[in-house]
Amino acid sequence: MAKRIDRFVYKQILTQFEAKIFDEEFTQAQQAEAKTNRLGIWSINKPGKNGDNFFKRLFKDELPHILISPDHFTRKLTDYEGDIPIKPEFLINLLRYIGVEVFEGTNSRDVAEKAKEASILYEIFRSACNNPLPVFKDFKNDIVNPIIITSNNDDTLNQVAQERIETEGASKVNLGSSGFVFDLSPTEIESIRAKRKFTDLIEDYFQTLSDKNYTKAFEFWHPEQRIKQWNDDISEFNRSKNHLRSLKLHSLLDKVTVRNGTGFFEIYYKVHLNSYFSDDLYDLINHYNGVEELPGFSKRVKLIFDTARKNKMYILDKSIHSFFDYSLVEYIHELAAYNPKALQSVFPKQGIVSFSRLAKIVVKENGEGKWQFEVFSDLMTGKIWMPHK
Repeated sequence: MAKRIDRFVYKQILTQFEAKIFDEEFTQAQQAEAKTNRLGIWSINKPGKNGDNFFKRLFKDELPHILISPDHFTRKLTDYEGDIPIKPEFLINLLRYIGVEVFEGTNSRDVAEKAKEASILYEIFRSACNNPLPVFKDFKNDIVNPIIITSNNDDTLNQVAQERIETEGASKVNLGSSGFVFDLSPTEIESIRAKRKFTDLIEDYFQTLSDKNYTKAFEFWHPEQRIKQWNDDISEFNRSKNHLRSLKLHSLLDKVTVRNGTGFFEIYYKVHLNSYFSDDLYDLINHYNGVEELPGFSKRVKLIFDTARKNKMYILDKSIHSFFDYSLVEYIHELAAYNPKALQSVFPKQGIVSFSRLAKIVVKENGEGKWQFEVFSDLMTGKIWMPHK
């Protein structure tokens, strides 16, 4: 399965890869051809000065059953507007070729699968790109440009990079043949490792919930939170989760903090629910936007509240906002988890409802090297999709 990576970072990977191929693989004649050809280095399909062809060695031989054209990597920048999909095997070869390696001491189990190895190498490279001292070389113009890797490419930051190169000296700035500067602090390295662990934790938890293995999912929570939120009762936990159809991690944000055995981070994730809903709910979420619509809005909200109350589901303490982020609907599902007739009296229709959320996560190490959830708090819900009437 292809891994999707940041478009800007993908460009930097290709820039460094192309520069190193140009310097280390090509004869003078091939260098001259690459400079003038529209495809650049990717136009060279004959053996280079090392006796073989880089494209065949690094990509065709890696996955011989896949047809791959010379413009495979550059074409992605025109075929895709957002994140770029790339096979893990190809991403690994690109990154390892330009000198990115897993950290010393990395557990072999963490890189046993190609997808995990690709993710680790990618996070190392991306963190290096965010470091204040990356340098990239444009092989067509023979110019080495010290820049700060930011989306706005600030000229002031570029000047800071140049000053650091001039004042700190070559002993601290290793350009290498590709112009790649790899200079991560121990704190940055630890953050990358933590991000990998927490990504695995979230993905395992989401898969466990999607498989409806609630007993195992309950164990992902710290014992104190099991007591606080569900009275340490697995049936209460089941009640709160049984309407879930599937959960999928979209991304774990870059800012990951670990201190005193506690980790803090945020995620975007996708939710699919087996949900009851109504035409009134659909209209409330999708159509009521203006002040002039308040009377109609109030009437529909009151109808939902009154119907819930008649079925002994008391929701008057919930906010108006809870209608729009779907948390009120989820709460009603929890109250009537084992009483579908009560649910249908409030929301008579049934179908799959989908949306994305931003969540704040706090995890705590339990003393045995295992991380468990202390906080899983939804901060924001994106556009909600539900079957239309």
